[in-house]
Amino acid sequence: MKILLRFDDITPYMDQDKWARAHGIVQKYDIKPILGVVPDCRDENLNMVCPADGLDGNNEADLTAKFFADMRELEAEGYTIAQHGTTHIYETDSSGLLHINSFSEFAGLEYDVQLDKLKRGRDILVNHGLNPVLFMAPGHTFDLNTLRALKELGFNAVTDALTAFPYVREGILHIPCRLAGYDRIKGIDTICLHPNMMEEEDFAELENFISSHREEFISYDYDSQIKLAHDYSVADRITEARTILARNARNKIANSKRIAWYMSYTNAESTAKKWAKRLICMPLLLTNKYRDTTNE
Repeated sequence: MKILLRFDDITPYMDQDKWARAHGIVQKYDIKPILGVVPDCRDENLNMVCPADGLDGNNEADLTAKFFADMRELEAEGYTIAQHGTTHIYETDSSGLLHINSFSEFAGLEYDVQLDKLKRGRDILVNHGLNPVLFMAPGHTFDLNTLRALKELGFNAVTDALTAFPYVREGILHIPCRLAGYDRIKGIDTICLHPNMMEEEDFAELENFISSHREEFISYDYDSQIKLAHDYSVADRITEARTILARNARNKIANSKRIAWYMSYTNAESTAKKWAKRLICMPLLLTNKYRDTTNE
């Protein structure tokens, strides 16, 4: 088992306190994560708080200059800078190749449109002294045109695949990336986190996992990971489809009032009693003979 760590939505206007908390954890354990930098963020949902370190929040030039200076320093230390879209604004309802979400900044757009947009984002990062060769799509949504445009622009990898090992598609290395959680990691996987959205329990969970699995963490390295990759195949397509089906089923169950009622109704202090009660009450779950008390 080998684990990479990626942080999404890295912008000058991210929550500075939460970023400092996340950064402190990886520094403590000497982990060099992938940082998904949005080159020209137009997504107001990512503008969290005023900047720290005494900067005037209205002075955008100073804020941007400090941000990119920090990113250059981290890249020099071994962090990987990935281009995380261009504006982070979703323009289509396409689910792309992976069918994870039905919204995208890129998937569904014409090749030339995607190429121009990706190039603009890449040029912003390069002009700020960064060297992006890795790409992560907002919403995990991209299509074949995205991959072909990335290849033309000199990118060599994306951080999204739903398999146990990397594969190559359209000349682009695909690094496996889990959608949530830490369990059942096998092969090579990438833990995907959004510092803006993390709470104290999330930071604690991250540190506990890292402290227990420090030896499994690796940094992104194209030359090492391409050696473990295979050409994209029908088996990969089936694996990714099954993963999405299972994810959708879990989400449906989690949002089901019937399931919520059943789990509450059959709960018990003793594990043995709990599972006995669940087996006995299974017919209630499979029929309409249950009472929704959520509004009582």
